[in-house]
Amino acid sequence: MPWLLTGLVLLAMLLYSTGCKRSRKEEQLEATSPLAIGSVPLTRREQETARLLDPKETGWDTEVFAEQAGPQLDLLAALISGESEAWHTLHDLVAEDIRAGLLRADEGETVIETTNLRVMRAGDAVSGQDVFQDGLASFEEELKGLREDLHHRPENRVYVSLKLVGTNILEDGTVRTTILFNAKMRSPSSRGQVRARWSCDWLWPEVSAPPLIQSIRARGFESVHSERAEPWFSDCTQAAFGKNASFANELGFGMHHWLQRVGRVNGMLYFQRHGIAVGDANGDGLDDVYVCQPAGLPNKLFLHQPDGTAQDASAEFGVDWLDNTASALFVDLDNDGDQDLVLATFEGTRVLENNTGKGFRPVARLASADYDLHALSAADYDGDGDLDLYVTVDFSLSPKRPFLYHDANDGGRNQLFRNDGAWKFVEATEQAGLEVNNARHSLAAAWEDYDNDGDQDLYIANDYGKNCLYRNDGGRFSQVAERAGAVDYGSGMSVSWADYDRDGWMDLYVGNMFSSAGSRITSQENFLPQSKHPVRALYRRFVRGNSCFRNGGDGTFSETSDRSGATTAGWAWSSVFTDLDNDGWEDLFVANGYITTPDTGDL
Repeated sequence: MPWLLTGLVLLAMLLYSTGCKRSRKEEQLEATSPLAIGSVPLTRREQETARLLDPKETGWDTEVFAEQAGPQLDLLAALISGESEAWHTLHDLVAEDIRAGLLRADEGETVIETTNLRVMRAGDAVSGQDVFQDGLASFEEELKGLREDLHHRPENRVYVSLKLVGTNILEDGTVRTTILFNAKMRSPSSRGQVRARWSCDWLWPEVSAPPLIQSIRARGFESVHSERAEPWFSDCTQAAFGKNASFANELGFGMHHWLQRVGRVNGMLYFQRHGIAVGDANGDGLDDVYVCQPAGLPNKLFLHQPDGTAQDASAEFGVDWLDNTASALFVDLDNDGDQDLVLATFEGTRVLENNTGKGFRPVARLASADYDLHALSAADYDGDGDLDLYVTVDFSLSPKRPFLYHDANDGGRNQLFRNDGAWKFVEATEQAGLEVNNARHSLAAAWEDYDNDGDQDLYIANDYGKNCLYRNDGGRFSQVAERAGAVDYGSGMSVSWADYDRDGWMDLYVGNMFSSAGSRITSQENFLPQSKHPVRALYRRFVRGNSCFRNGGDGTFSETSDRSGATTAGWAWSSVFTDLDNDGWEDLFVANGYITTPDTGDL
């Protein structure tokens, strides 16, 4: 998947263009390089890599500005949250003649109000009206007022985040930026959050000096306050799993630990994704959890106990597979009333029959020309009464086309396996019409009858390019994403269906990635200057976040990503519609994040 939109991809292109061969003299010079990380000298290539990633060396003035503005935004966030009382430092943060609009949510529309929840929203026309106050003293008062609003309860703990997502250097030297403001409040008796988009102009007279805020105003906000004493969710992982030796001895360690002990000899790779499955493995009416693991570590089955704890039964139930497993699926494939198990592994798709209460036995191995299998899903696509299997594949072992970042068609082939009973599965991908656009680096798939004609349609979330919507017409599929208005360009990680507006038609939500650095870079004129505008626009879409599509009921969708407020949800890996508060409306739960690191500024 695209971990760094510009840095790694463009760097790889640049390094490739310089050629891979080095002279013996160059190799000898590596050991005497004056540059080093710690005590390890940098090679010539590493020196070139460092230079190419340095915005000062490569003409990316906007990113030089971002580096300079970062500490200033941290200072501002500390003053607003209450972490800092050093108001005198405002002299180092803003210009003396600063013009500030309203930053507080003084006006707005209450869109939800219950006994313990209140949601207010305001658009550009209300929030930060064209009422400006001039001068440092007025700005300080506005900040203190905002801080007081967030600390409306003395016991509130407040966390403030400011992310720079848009940067434009004007002809007069002014730097015009867009900042995402996010404040979270917590007290023993309440929870709250305020989100807004700020427009901010900066003075930046010297490249090496910190910039100063010249003007600032809010454009739109959303505030959410809950009067619940307890959060909706609490972390019970240790309480549920802690008594199992495997929890502390295996799952308690990260990839760094295991790569030093297991590593590539077993096929363990750093950048792999491993999912979980939830289902009733032993027929007791309680949902159990199956955890997929990297190659060399056994997969885990935890049985749900009546007291709420989980018991490791992996070996007992015969499911402690050591093959690299990307995903798993509990599903009744033989219509006997219990849930069988399907695994997506490097060795193909494994099907295991559930002998209720006695564990699982392997009954089929579904071969694939590729090994980078990812997501599993099941549906009765042909209406014959049993569930069929669909497997998505990311990278191909033998790509037939060159890699194109924004529109890749060199991925592995997804596979549809028709269930013919008696544990016989027949690949029917081409026969069913699913071979069209079937090399798209697919990471997720979800079935739903979006056109209400009684059969199951299929949406595929693809990495490095546009997604696919296959309409099912009596067991034969047509790729209709473009005609239906459901094309999403981005780093498709997940897909979920739900009737979020309760009009009787199923709507669509796609999880992508959000990158503040990518948002800044892709909007600059010197980003891919030789490419045409449509291509540049696609790259901007790649980093903007998740996408939402409303079903119009006529076979087409309209994109409601920005209007729905569900676009920016972090570097999203998975997303699902579900009614979290039992009020009859489908909510969204989005899992996001990236590799554990102290620097999370980009996400």
